[in-house]
Amino acid sequence: MISSNRNLSLLARLSHRIFSAVFILMEKELLAAFEAAEKAAEAAAADGGLAEEDRCLDALKRLRRMPVTTKDLVNTQVGKRIRSLTKHPKPRIQSVATDLFKFWKSVVIEETNRDSKKSSTSVDVNLAKNRNSA
Repeated sequence: MISSNRNLSLLARLSHRIFSAVFILMEKELLAAFEAAEKAAEAAAADGGLAEEDRCLDALKRLRRMPVTTKDLVNTQVGKRIRSLTKHPKPRIQSVATDLFKFWKSVVIEETNRDSKKSSTSVDVNLAKNRNSA
């Protein structure tokens, strides 16, 4: 029994480390993709190059396909930094960046609502338990 508990404890710690490493890698990938979009956007604004504009759009579209959470957006600050691209002089960059910003905003709202419902349900269950035990 003790050996089994140790194995479970070791497994839990190992699982936690693996998940932490995966989340760090995902955040790094998110940040790298955003920085690629930002760099290409700066170059497109400076020289008006269509190739740089396309590179930026590709990076923004790649960002749109990445699974993100509110925590990812906050930790990497890309949720805030995307706003500068929504005001870009190139209309296509501006449009795709605005769509991405709106999508990320919907992710945050959805997570907030889901967390709020979980919290509300937890409070309701605790109130019901307290009423039943009284």
